[in-house]
Amino acid sequence: MIEHIAQEFGKEMNMKKKTYTILCLFLGLFGLVIPPAYALTLPYVDTGFTGRTPDDLDLVVARENYDPTTFQQAVYFRAVDNRTDTDVIGASILFSNGVRIIDVQTSGAALLPGDLFWGISGAPYDEDTRGIEPKKDLISWTANTVSLDFDFLITSGTDDIRVILDYGDSFVANQYFTIALHQGQWQDHTYNQGIQVGLPGTVPGSGDLGEIWSASIPLTAPAQGQVPEPSTMLLLGCGLAGLVCARTRRNGRERG
Repeated sequence: MIEHIAQEFGKEMNMKKKTYTILCLFLGLFGLVIPPAYALTLPYVDTGFTGRTPDDLDLVVARENYDPTTFQQAVYFRAVDNRTDTDVIGASILFSNGVRIIDVQTSGAALLPGDLFWGISGAPYDEDTRGIEPKKDLISWTANTVSLDFDFLITSGTDDIRVILDYGDSFVANQYFTIALHQGQWQDHTYNQGIQVGLPGTVPGSGDLGEIWSASIPLTAPAQGQVPEPSTMLLLGCGLAGLVCARTRRNGRERG
């Protein structure tokens, strides 16, 4: 009777060990093949951006600093014109679904303090005027969405805005935004073309992109080459160790 109980107890313990081993293997392998879109990463931050342009009105873009405690980041857009004639530039901006717009700073009163928190060290924010001119410029956006649209009419000086993004609960891979410059005419002026992102060659997606009408700019790195988290490797290791142990015990019984 006692021997029978011991055998049943041994079978139950072996079953629990096998279940635990299989569970560890499953969780470990799941961690290795987790979809790349959920891989954690950090946002790209440009090292600076161009100052005044003498003869060419481009849309200047900078991916600014991020806040690791709130998972937020700022993206800066501006146009600078040194000439005395009137120019227009406009764009439709669309962010990927992994982020959402929570604020757009459009006045000097909001942008100047934002330079201290979000701004890139050494970048030429100190232009004569900041923000947009409500009577001349247009901007359209809605909180907690992924798109905004603006048109700048510039006689001289700077028109600029800062977009605050929220990534949710973490910074994830493969986030980006697209820029589609407006074409045709507005206010009896022909839209300018040309996009500059950060400083050339320093961060993926940065550089003077030339006289183009559209571009896709990465916000976070792609997920290829993802390194498994330590907990994932621990679970996988436990599962493999369990299999080795079970195989060793079985071989020992067969030899006996």
